[in-house]
Order: sequence, then structure tokens, then C-alpha cells
Amino acid sequence: MRVLVPGLASALWAACSPRTPPHVELPEGQEAGDSGESGEDTGRLDTLVHEGCRSLTGERSPVLYVAADAEVADPDGSATAPFASLSAALEAAVAGAELRLDGGEHPGPFTLEDPERHGGIALRGCGEAASVLTGGVIVRGTPSAPLSDLLLEALVVSEFAERGVDVSGAAEVHLGGALAVRPGGEAGRASGVQAADGATVRLRDGAELSGEGTSCLLSAAEGAEAVLEAGSLLDGAGGHSWAACAFRGTLTVSGGATLTAEGLAYSGVLATESSTVRLSEGSVVHVVAPGSSGVRLSGGSRLQAEGALLLEDSHGPALYLSEDSTGTVATLSVTGAGGAGLWVDGGALTVEEAVISGVVHRSDWVLGDSLRATGGASLELERARVSEGARAGAFFAGSTGRLGSLSVTGHAYAGLQQDCAGQEAVIVEELVTADVDDPEWHDCDLELERP
Repeated sequence: MRVLVPGLASALWAACSPRTPPHVELPEGQEAGDSGESGEDTGRLDTLVHEGCRSLTGERSPVLYVAADAEVADPDGSATAPFASLSAALEAAVAGAELRLDGGEHPGPFTLEDPERHGGIALRGCGEAASVLTGGVIVRGTPSAPLSDLLLEALVVSEFAERGVDVSGAAEVHLGGALAVRPGGEAGRASGVQAADGATVRLRDGAELSGEGTSCLLSAAEGAEAVLEAGSLLDGAGGHSWAACAFRGTLTVSGGATLTAEGLAYSGVLATESSTVRLSEGSVVHVVAPGSSGVRLSGGSRLQAEGALLLEDSHGPALYLSEDSTGTVATLSVTGAGGAGLWVDGGALTVEEAVISGVVHRSDWVLGDSLRATGGASLELERARVSEGARAGAFFAGSTGRLGSLSVTGHAYAGLQQDCAGQEAVIVEELVTADVDDPEWHDCDLELERP
């Protein structure tokens, strides 16, 4: 039996041991395989180990090895006779297997749909260079052939046309380690990771999902759910249109998880068509400089935010609910927005605490109110501090409002403004203003109601 890929058995695959720490460098003068003072040969290559070679989620069994373009007379998936392609390894796999991929390019696309071969398997990048899967990964489950507990860990998925990781039906996929998606073709045309038709995608503890140029980096559609578990990170920097999306699906950010995005073409989080966005206590959603809104809900969608919403420098309204969407928010921080810091248009929103500053006019968002409720909306605020706005601190038109404590400073118009067309009196327990044109301004005789 002949292996023509140098050092596979003694070096690359030994590095895949989950006991090996990531990025380990030997002391000066110590050679690979030398344990140091004892002089014993460890039989391992420890100079630099790719992070993917240390499994964050545990080993599975049996283990099959894949080395792209390996020239082996009789490949059997062992460390000394690896498969030359991931496709061949998937054909030979059994449920629960772990497929360890060396660095380099593995041509696809790859389809996982057979529970007897692909149920519960893991695909792990394992090499000093990135393990790149081209063409995308497709996971298909059905009620009669469900797929659960699949794992993709420490991989780059690239050169796909529509979806990098496409999970649908009765299927559950876990993402571990660092996973990046890079579509081929024009930016903004393909989705990064998508769960659809009742499927579930989970970012595990320690997972980090990133990429470049997708339409939506992580999405849930048609009854599916995308979950960021505690300790995971969704990094939306990289020229995406949206960081996270829900289309008749559910997006969950668990306590201890973080969703961050900067420089998006549109919004950090988009939910439409009766979708649900859940942010558990201890979670963080931080969106900087999106081309539209930081978080946007429409079509009767629902926001449950027990965690922190940190929205900065939105071109449009930082938090925007429309079309009968509803929400509850524990903590909202807005620094810089166009048109409105928080706008509820025809929906209902309850906020415990909001701090909003720097709302400006835009050519396409000509408003400038820190808080805005229109079109039959309902807005309830326990505590809000708003400052340095282009227009009113709070504006209501044809809507209902109940404000506990509202502090308004540095606004060009009123502290609180009511447009009386169809407007009911806003209930305000405490209104404090400073450096505003008028504390209150009403288009008719409608006055604020104080309990």
C-alpha cells in the first residue's frame, strides 16, 4: 500500500487529535516530534496546529480520513490510506462517522440525505490550511428518512450559486468551530447558511459563522429555526445584504450568544411574513452602519428581546416594526439613525428601557424623530432617554402611547408631538425636557393625559 501525500499518517492526521491545543508553537530549538528535555519522540507534528484539528464538540466513530488528490492504491479511509475525495468518503460513511478533511480544496457540491450513511456524521476541517468545500453542502431530511445531529466544523464553503449550507425538511445540522461561507458570482445573490421547511441549524458553543458577500448570512424559512447557542458568534461583517433573516421562520439568539454586523447593504436582522425573533436574556445583537435598519420586522412578525439591542449609525430607522408586527424589548440602545431611532408603523411594541441619540434627517428618511408611532401603532415605554434629534423626541400620529418616564434633550422640535388626525391622547407619567423648541406640541386641542 502506497501513500504519495507526504506525511499524512505521521503528521496531518495526528494533528487531528482533539487533545491537541490550537496554534501550539514549540519552544525555540525544539523540533517537531521532540517532547523537549525528556528527549522522547511524541510522534506528533506540534509546531502549528490548525484550530479545526481540535474538535470543540467531541469525537465521533468511526473516523474516516480525506486527503484531496491523494494517490493511494486501495483507499479505505484510514490515516495511511485516506480517501482522495469527500464524495468517496460520503459514499463509504456510516451513521455517526467522523470525516476528517485535510487542508485544501474539496470539489462539490455535496448532498447528505441517507440516514444510514449520513445520520449523525461530522465533517471536520483538519489541516494547517483551510479545508474548503466548493459548490455547497445540501442536507435533505424527510419524515421517513430524518437526519439529525449532523456537524460541520472548521470549514470554508465557497463557490456556491444559491446557498452555501442548505438544510431542509426533517434535518438538524450543528455548526462548530470557525465556519466561513464565500459564494461565487455577484455579491448579494446567494444565502450563506439556510434552514427551511421545518429544519434546524444550530451554532454550537464556540462556533463562529462568518463570510463574504451573501444575501443573508444565516436564515430560517418556512417553519425552520436558526439558533445561536450560548458562546456562539455570528459575525455579519463582510459585505452582506443582511446578517440574519427569518421568512416564516424563527431566529433564536440564546443567552451568552452574540450577533454582530457592520457595513451591511440593508439590515442586521430582517424578519417578515409572520416570523419570530427571540433574543434571550444575556444575548447581544450589535449592528453598526447598516444601509437600512439595524433590526426590521414586517408582515406580522414578532420580536421577543430579553437581551440587549445595540444599534449604531443606521442609515434608516434603527428599530423598525411595520405591518402589524409586535415586540417586547428589554434594553434598546441607539446611537445615530436616519429618520427615527425607533419606529412602530401599524404594529405594537413594549420597551422597558431605551437610550437613543443622534437621529438625523436623510434624503430618503426625511423625518428625524427619536421615537415614532404611526398608522394605528401602539407604543409603550417604561423608561426612555432621547437626545440630539433632528425633530421631535417622541411623535405620535393615529396611534396610542403610554410612556412611563420620558427625558428629551436637544431636539429641534417638541419634546413630544401629537398629530391629531385619528390620534388618541398619549398617556405620560413623567416628561422632562431640556433644549427643545416646545415641551409639547399638538396639531389641535388634544393634550397629553397624565394618570
